[in-house]
Amino acid sequence: MRKPAALFLCLFASFLLYSCFPHNSSSEGQEASKDVRKIYYQDGTLHKEMVYKNGLQDGVSKEYYKSGKIFQEVTYKKNLRNGVAKRYFESGLLSQETPYLDDKMHGVQKRYRRSGDLMTEVPYYEGNLCIGLKEYTIDGKLKQRYPTIEITSIDNILLNGTYTLKIKMSDGSKGVEYFVGRLAENKYIGVEASRVFEVRDGVGEINFPMPRGSFIMEEVNIIARVKTSQSNYYITQNKFHLAIENR
Repeated sequence: MRKPAALFLCLFASFLLYSCFPHNSSSEGQEASKDVRKIYYQDGTLHKEMVYKNGLQDGVSKEYYKSGKIFQEVTYKKNLRNGVAKRYFESGLLSQETPYLDDKMHGVQKRYRRSGDLMTEVPYYEGNLCIGLKEYTIDGKLKQRYPTIEITSIDNILLNGTYTLKIKMSDGSKGVEYFVGRLAENKYIGVEASRVFEVRDGVGEINFPMPRGSFIMEEVNIIARVKTSQSNYYITQNKFHLAIENR
């Protein structure tokens, strides 16, 4: 009887030792590195909850209205927004969808009316606003008419040695920026496009100094970024064939 009793005591002691020391598995290690951080309104209702992993935001971050309804959901990966971020009206209907790639807007952002109907589609490329804006009327029809760039030449070469291109929008828009150059990737206004700084009340001027003996023959591409009635930005462009000389 002594041998079985001794064996039992040895097994029991081994069990106690095993229980007292930590034993990690890979899955338990991963779970231990994750934590959910919460922020509350002054009245104690939940405002935000964010998922962190190894000290970086990683997972779906959520923000709430004071009513407790969801306001927005954003997916993070290693502190960078990735995937489609969603915003909601307090009614629960979708307000906005914004695609992200490595924390930059990339793809088509969609905005909705409170009725749930699609209002705008705004294309982005690596964080840059692109051509191809689509806006919809209240009855769901795609808006077709947008202003164009009008270019007028003013020849003052004989008077003061300058040639000027006067530019404006066909509808008289004042909320406009002008650039000279080509669209990067044929999509967006890049760093190589030069901004036109001489703009007043929506009318811009591009001046070409023409000293005696000078000659210019080139195609000037003018880009406009115009604010629409729905507070979006529409990109359009127009060309002017320049052929000037001061003998």
